[in-house]
Amino acid sequence: MNIRLHFFKDRKSNINIKHVYEFFDEDNFAYSQHEKYIAFKYVNKMLENRASFVFVKHNVIPDIYTLSSSYTNLNLFVEFPLIISDYYLNEILNIVHKFTKKFNLYYFHELNEDIEAFGKKEVFNKLLDYRDRTISVEEITKVRRKVLVESKKLYEVCSYQDNVNVLNEYFDGNLTVNPYIIMRNYVTEEFALSVRWDINQPAIFPKHIDFIHIYYEDSELPVVVPQKEVIGKIHRFLALLPNFVEGTRILKPGTPTKKASRLQNKFKNNRIDEEEYEIIPLIHVLDERNYYE
Repeated sequence: MNIRLHFFKDRKSNINIKHVYEFFDEDNFAYSQHEKYIAFKYVNKMLENRASFVFVKHNVIPDIYTLSSSYTNLNLFVEFPLIISDYYLNEILNIVHKFTKKFNLYYFHELNEDIEAFGKKEVFNKLLDYRDRTISVEEITKVRRKVLVESKKLYEVCSYQDNVNVLNEYFDGNLTVNPYIIMRNYVTEEFALSVRWDINQPAIFPKHIDFIHIYYEDSELPVVVPQKEVIGKIHRFLALLPNFVEGTRILKPGTPTKKASRLQNKFKNNRIDEEEYEIIPLIHVLDERNYYE
């Protein structure tokens, strides 16, 4: 299920469409031209979050003539999934907020009675309320195969995932920062987190991980081990990562790494059956709410 927000301008104002196109001239946007429309697709590669800004040749709003005549339809809308986490929705609405503010635009959605000024917090709450009133938890979890996770935890997971490239730049090639591996148990449907560790390399172990995918030099396939088994044996080699999510730990380059790698046989003896889990995209994880129950 997708949501569309349609954009309007004040009838008295002028907008240079060339400047509007230039707004999307960034690496995160991919341009595509079709017979009936032009699209600028936004993609956050780390989060796998997507939204499309679409220019159409003709109006696509039903009953547009019932709306205020003080505004002009730009035949432009943004489209994105409704069933996404609060973090993802907030990211998309941040872009829309920046866009509407830059060009002094207004918006319309079928939940509105008329064209309105864009207020990010108001739209955020309106869309979440609409989703939670119209889509049942069974539809979300059983039919659409989404996973529900406590909001604070999910925010921290998304924030880490979103900042992996920033952390890699911070360490300037001395340490590879790996993203979370998002997992779901085939039988219990339980959500779990892991992270990759190349056994002879320094590594970051972010907060909330349940497992660690350990890669050895002599194998292309990982050994998946509960994080308690790993952290318990290498904790003396770890340090907290300052100025980041509390609980994120780092195995620094140097001698401690070599000492830690000597424990590899013990890790192999504590492996889990990884076939019990599937790896899923983070976009399939949603915030858990009390009224879902």
